[in-house]
Order: sequence, then structure tokens, then C-alpha cells
Amino acid sequence: MIDYSGIHHQDFSYLSKGSKISGKLVFSGLTRISSQIEGEVQTLDDASLIIELDGKIKGDITCQNLEVYGQVDGTILSSGKVVLYPSASVKGQITTQSLVIHPGAQVEIRGHTKES
Repeated sequence: MIDYSGIHHQDFSYLSKGSKISGKLVFSGLTRISSQIEGEVQTLDDASLIIELDGKIKGDITCQNLEVYGQVDGTILSSGKVVLYPSASVKGQITTQSLVIHPGAQVEIRGHTKES
């Protein structure tokens, strides 16, 4: 028998590889995405949103902090920091406080930083 009593206190989400989801998704807590999403992704708190290597998002993202290892095609609105790692492929518009683009990342963006 598996004890699931501690899982109610966890504050994270993980969408695994192979899943395809469309629509508006709203998350709370650390969120890791390895699936394909078409639509809107939003986080409600200051926890990080991480697009894993196999993750693909086509649509708008609204979050605090974002780390991209996979693919994003859409508008990113971050109130914190966006980090694009070497495996990242991002196409669209980025508005953020801080933007870090590591060598090797493929970007076709219009970027804006904003003051707090």
C-alpha cells in the first residue's frame, strides 16, 4: 500500500513528456513542463516556471521567474527573471525585469526589460 498522506502538502506541478494539452493553465508553486502546451500558461506566485528540454509551449506565458531549456513560441510576461539556456529556442516577445541568454540559445525575440 502506498502512503499518499504527505502529497497534500507538496507545492509543485509537473507535466510529463508525451502529454499534449491545450487551453488556459494556471499553476501555483514550482512548475516543470516537459509536455506540449498550446494556449496560455500562468503562475500565481513567485515560484519558478521551468520549461524542460522536451517542453514546448505555443502561446502566452505570465509568471514571476522563467527558465527555458525547451521551446517557446509566444509572448512572455515575467515580473522577475527569464533565463534562456543553450538548448532553448524562443520566438516572440519578452517583457521582464532581467533577461539572461546563454550562448547557444536560439532566439527570435522582441525583448523589453522593465523597472520595478
